[in-house]
Amino acid sequence: MWFDEPIKSKRKYRKLRKEYYKILKMLSQTTGISFGSLCRWAHQDTRPSLEAAKKLEQVTGVSRLCWLYPKEFGNPLLKVLELMELAKMDVKK
Repeated sequence: MWFDEPIKSKRKYRKLRKEYYKILKMLSQTTGISFGSLCRWAHQDTRPSLEAAKKLEQVTGVSRLCWLYPKEFGNPLLKVLELMELAKMDVKK
C-alpha cells in the first residue's frame, strides 16, 4: 500500500482512501492519463511510459525519474500526500 503505518480505524481509512483517490482523479483530469494507470503506478504495480512520466513531471514538478523508478528515487508527491493525510488523522485514543 502507499503508506507505512497501519490505520486502526475503518472510518479513518475510508477517509484517507477517499482523499487519495480524489487527488488521483484530479491528476487524471489534469494530465489526461487514465485514473486506472495512475492507480497502478501509485501502487507500483506497473511503471509509466517515459512520455507519461514527462507529463507528470510537468504537472506536478516531481522528477520523471521518481515516476519511472520510485523504489530507487522515491516519489516525493506520494510521500507528501501520505504525510499530509496521516497528519490530518491525528489519532486520538
